[in-house]
Amino acid sequence: MNKDYYIKNIEKFRESARNHYKNNKEKHSLYQKNRLMEYKKNAFEAMGGVCVRCGFSDYRALQIDHIQGNGQTHRMQMGIRGTTPIYYNLVESSVKNNEGRYQLLCANCNWIKRVENKEQHKQFFTGRKQAVRRGLNGG
Repeated sequence: MNKDYYIKNIEKFRESARNHYKNNKEKHSLYQKNRLMEYKKNAFEAMGGVCVRCGFSDYRALQIDHIQGNGQTHRMQMGIRGTTPIYYNLVESSVKNNEGRYQLLCANCNWIKRVENKEQHKQFFTGRKQAVRRGLNGG
């Protein structure tokens, strides 16, 4: 197939791709999930694979922490939403270059650090205070 034929029939190719995706959603979703886990695993391995505070090593509870506490701002500046292969590649590259931006923490140590350094998202706690005032805190 040559380029001219593709350009001339681009809608046909797009429709074919849409149909293929529609008929293989589960397979596609599993592929994407496995691909993301591979990027995450590579980034975690580059970071030592354990929480730097307590040594916890179960990857299911490990999290990438921005040492300066500016994770959300940094991702927004980079145009990255959530955890994507691009994000994990960025972290892995930064770690390999010894830039000192990231560390690996377990979920507990990450929350403790956030509280100690007052890094909590203001929206979360503002919403919580309002819920408590209205008696919606469940207790």
